[in-house]
Amino acid sequence: MTKRLKPLEVSYDFVAVIDGLPADERKNWKTSDSLIHFLTENGIEQLLSLCNDKNMLLQSLEYFEKLAGNGKKFCLHIICHGNSEGIGLKATNERIKWKEFREKLSIINKLMNQSLIVNMTSCFGLHGIKIVDEHSTDYPFFGLIGPSQKIGVKRADRINKLFYSKQLEGKQVQEIVKEINKEIGTEQIYCISSEGYKAIKNYLHKNKNTV
Repeated sequence: MTKRLKPLEVSYDFVAVIDGLPADERKNWKTSDSLIHFLTENGIEQLLSLCNDKNMLLQSLEYFEKLAGNGKKFCLHIICHGNSEGIGLKATNERIKWKEFREKLSIINKLMNQSLIVNMTSCFGLHGIKIVDEHSTDYPFFGLIGPSQKIGVKRADRINKLFYSKQLEGKQVQEIVKEINKEIGTEQIYCISSEGYKAIKNYLHKNKNTV
C-alpha cells in the first residue's frame, strides 16, 4: 500500500456518451441532451450513442473500440440506470453485469495506452470498479468516476457540468471530484483507478488474517 499510484490525469479528443435510458426518460429528463449541449457550448467534441437495448450498447462499445484502434482518445460517459450488480436497459428490461464490460473495455483501454476514463451517470455507478480483475494484468480502464449510491436527475446534471468545466480549467480528476463534493454539499461521487483498486484488493487479501 506504500506504492505511489499514478494520478488520474489524462487528455482526450472527445467525450463518448452512451445513453441507455428509455425514450420517455430521455425526453423528460434530458440528461444526455443537457450534457451534449453543454459540451458543444464549451468547445468539447462529443459523440452520442442512444442505446435502446443491450445489443445496441454492446455495438456502441465495438464502434468506440474501432475509434480507439484508429488512435482516438476519449472519455467514456455512460448514462443509465444501475445498481450494485450492473446497469439496466429499462426499455427492454435487460441487465448487463459489471463483469460483462470487462473484455470490451480492456481492449479499448489497451488501444488507448491505458488512459480510458469511464464516467458513470447512474445510481451506484462507482460499483463499476468491480469490472477490475485483481488477478489480471489487463485493466479495463485507467480510472472510474461515479456515485456509490442513488443519484437524482438534477444533481447528476449539475455534477456532469461541473466535472467538464473543471477539466477545462486543467484540473486533475481527483481534485475535480473533491471540489464537486464540496460545492454540492455532500460526498456524492468518488473516483478510483484500476491500479488503486487492485492494490487495495491485494492488500486486503494478503492481510485478511491479520486485520
